Amino acid sequence: SHKNSVAKAVQKSGMVFMDRHIVVSEENAMSKAFDPKTSAFLGNLGYDTSDEQVWRFFADNGITDVRRVRLVRDRLTGRNKGIGYVEFSSPNSCNTAINLRG
Repeated sequence: SHKNSVAKAVQKSGMVFMDRHIVVSEENAMSKAFDPKTSAFLGNLGYDTSDEQVWRFFADNGITDVRRVRLVRDRLTGRNKGIGYVEFSSPNSCNTAINLRG
């Protein structure tokens, strides 16, 4: 059924495919929102920073439960605007990530 297919696809979110993390979610308002308890704002990023670099930064620092990364991009050029968000599976990981700032 369609619901079973969607559920199976969502379970694949976070997997690495062709050296890149994939994010799969249902298309609804709740899936688009970043939970403030488990999410952090990223600022002052280089304009050439990729989503994958953010995933790897946290993994390299021992935080392996990143659920998704969203870098804000210019609508016309697709270029990263130097800000974004990262969502973790647990609030503890979010707090650990915030303490990495520097």
